[in-house]
Amino acid sequence: MRVQTSSILLLGTFAAACGPEGPEVVSGFHGYPWGTPVEAIAELAGSEPVARKEGLVVHSAEVDFQGHAALAGFYFHPETGELLEGAYVFALTLEDCEAVFGEVAGAVAEAFPTLEREEILARREGEDVDVYESDCEYFVYNAHKEVWRVDFTNPGGPGDRAGVWLKVSGRSPRMTLFYRSARAEEWIREWNEEHEGEETPPGLETAPPPLELPVGPRA
Repeated sequence: MRVQTSSILLLGTFAAACGPEGPEVVSGFHGYPWGTPVEAIAELAGSEPVARKEGLVVHSAEVDFQGHAALAGFYFHPETGELLEGAYVFALTLEDCEAVFGEVAGAVAEAFPTLEREEILARREGEDVDVYESDCEYFVYNAHKEVWRVDFTNPGGPGDRAGVWLKVSGRSPRMTLFYRSARAEEWIREWNEEHEGEETPPGLETAPPPLELPVGPRA
């Protein structure tokens, strides 16, 4: 899969919007600016919500991402119906997951050079080097205790961010590429504070759109 930086930029953001803390760099998803109502998104025409995550209403659709099928999750404000966050989900293989993940993370970094990068990537050590053929294979078999993700935050902005992470379905890696608005970040923080201590579903950080995944990108 060859990732075009210009496409990452187009699908993930529009012109920066200014706020009191500084400009919002990540300001849209899949060609739609934050605040777009659900009825204005052609890919979701006639769709019903598939879930709620931390109070946000989730719609999902199969979309085209640089010529490859992907599952897109659109996250909306429960009262105003405005788009606040978006995520793409891809099915990968053990053979291509490291290369594809690295290429996508690199493209996000290039598209958003002012965002601050923080990564936690599982790595084999000691005897595990002989047990697993790759770091990705090690992660897939140890996802219950390991993390594989890269986050990009806006250090001088109002809270917008983007990120790429791997999760596991069975023994298959799943890659999520997400874009989050400042309003979504504020909403999630307040929602978690309000529901602290309650047994709740996983939040946006760990839960991709809850639909069957299509076949992901291939080289």
